Amino acid sequence: MTTARRTALVIVALIALIVAASLGYRAFQAERGPDPAALREAGIILLPKSKPLPALEFTTQDKEAVSTDTLKGQWRLFFFGYTFCPDVCPATLAQLRQLFMKLPERDRDRLGVTFVTVDPARDTPERLKQYIEFFNPRFQALASSLENTQKLSSAIGIPFIPADTTKEHYTVDHGANLALVNPNAEIVGYVRQPLALDALARELPALMSDQP
Repeated sequence: MTTARRTALVIVALIALIVAASLGYRAFQAERGPDPAALREAGIILLPKSKPLPALEFTTQDKEAVSTDTLKGQWRLFFFGYTFCPDVCPATLAQLRQLFMKLPERDRDRLGVTFVTVDPARDTPERLKQYIEFFNPRFQALASSLENTQKLSSAIGIPFIPADTTKEHYTVDHGANLALVNPNAEIVGYVRQPLALDALARELPALMSDQP
């Protein structure tokens, strides 16, 4: 065998070893679950144990009645806000629109965004529909009584402070993080602000495939 041929065989063998090692590492990663470092980079915090959404009645932007515990069959990012919000809400929804553009079509179909208004006094279904569909027609908006909204906020763990609606041009203080809910309507974690869009677009599909 010539020296050139031996060298070529060695190179091929090395490439095969590298590929095998890579595949083995990926299988190992898949077996042991999501990479904690990659999740941290994406701003994703998983709960030690998932918890179900409470059964609370809400109305969508299309005036359809839904119970939050029946929002199944799709992964969801829950975000609390309101249409009169001057900064955080429009910025976050614009980023979520960008996130969906970065995801493969298959994963766009698997992931939904649910925007829960913390200002039911002003956010009518008509206003919510115009507002949320400006960012993405696939996004969902929910409204209910202040009592139900507070119960959902407390259960999910993203707080807000009810506003004094007697004041003109009032604002509502609310948390900006997002809750990650699985297809069984269970809260499995959170996504921290500011959103790391590239890392999220990389990690969310893997997480949705890994988690039941």
